[in-house]
Amino acid sequence: MSYVLFNNKLTEFQIGNILWRGHFIGAGQKAVNLSISGGHNFAASTWLNNAFLGAVEGLAPTQNVTWTFPDGVVREGEDNVITVLQE
Repeated sequence: MSYVLFNNKLTEFQIGNILWRGHFIGAGQKAVNLSISGGHNFAASTWLNNAFLGAVEGLAPTQNVTWTFPDGVVREGEDNVITVLQE
């Protein structure tokens, strides 16, 4: 099952960092796939419930990346938070 966690159509240029948060109820999820757009030479770091999942350097306008969740990080039946810091 797929969920749209973030969907924001920015119409102006952004300067500085952007912090994204998405929530989901834990139900056996094993990974997250994100399409992160930021133009050329951006970066993004991702966490799930304060566990660092990874970072990507955006050498193309959009990066598609999948991170597997570490064992025990997803809280089954509870709210989980994915945080993306985009620079």
